[in-house]
Amino acid sequence: MAVLLQAYPKLNRELLMKTGYMSAEYVFYYKKNGENQLLQSTTTDSSTSKTAILKLTDPCAQWHPEKNGLYANITCIINVPSFLFGKNGLVAADGGKIGIAIMWMAPDSSERGVFAIDEISKTSAAPHAINGTVKFPAKVLRGTLVLRTIVYLKEHGNPDEMEKHQASEPGTVLGIMDETRIIIDGNGSVFPIHETAAPTNPIWWGQ
Repeated sequence: MAVLLQAYPKLNRELLMKTGYMSAEYVFYYKKNGENQLLQSTTTDSSTSKTAILKLTDPCAQWHPEKNGLYANITCIINVPSFLFGKNGLVAADGGKIGIAIMWMAPDSSERGVFAIDEISKTSAAPHAINGTVKFPAKVLRGTLVLRTIVYLKEHGNPDEMEKHQASEPGTVLGIMDETRIIIDGNGSVFPIHETAAPTNPIWWGQ
């Protein structure tokens, strides 16, 4: 059986550093009576330089993904997006466009998807700020949520002879800029535990 290998430039650490990319920062919240209720996100000791691992908690102790769903507002910055274009980049400088998206996975619930949030071209202003909001309906998330900020080919443009080696199929994933893992439950359980003086009750109980 023949194997087709597609050789085209992908985003690597060196190119990412040239762009001056500032990793995604998230603000998480849910809706209650039509109002946004902020969740606290805490970086865990398991975080690395490549992957941030966050634990979510609700100061009001009322959020649960089975009932409320989850919203995530993302902000990140590409200081010099022009490095992603041209013969040493990922896409043709003339008319090429790169899409920015959030690729998400929830392994414990066997769910995944992609949210397109922005696009850039050779002529995009520098620095380029990326802002977007993604919504996860109730009953979709469980266990751990993985969020990856990715770049993909949106428009091929008009490549010259020095750019013919670049990806040409719209939708092709060109690389991952960063990754964030969110603990939805388990060690990151949002249910609070309170010490209460109630000698007639069991050692622990739920309300």
